[in-house]
Amino acid sequence: MGTILSIFWQTIEQISLDNSISGTNIVKIFKRASKETLMNEDERKIFNSLPEQVTVYRGVTSYNKNKKKAFSWTTDKEIAEWFANRYNTGTGEVWTLTVPKERILCAFEGGEKEVIVNLYNYKNAEQMIVHKL
Repeated sequence: MGTILSIFWQTIEQISLDNSISGTNIVKIFKRASKETLMNEDERKIFNSLPEQVTVYRGVTSYNKNKKKAFSWTTDKEIAEWFANRYNTGTGEVWTLTVPKERILCAFEGGEKEVIVNLYNYKNAEQMIVHKL
């Protein structure tokens, strides 16, 4: 299950905006997947080396900025800036949030330094810092 989820997640664009599956169901699926099959060895090393408090970033535009509880974040601010500017809309923002490691469901290498973050039932999600670009 973890292998299929990993491949599926990394090939679908904007899954957080898909109304056919709820965010709580996505969290359940990630929690059911084995970390050994969800992440490769290098990704598990990255995941295991994360500090107890992790600063994550998300680049958004007017298209997707209404989805505050999106799952895909990065640990690299420059990558978030690229996502915020990739369509040249002039509406880019970079969101910054510090979350406990326990909120990180997994890490994917894939060039984006992506971490999947569970913001459901997380009271501090509103402490997000927004930087307009």
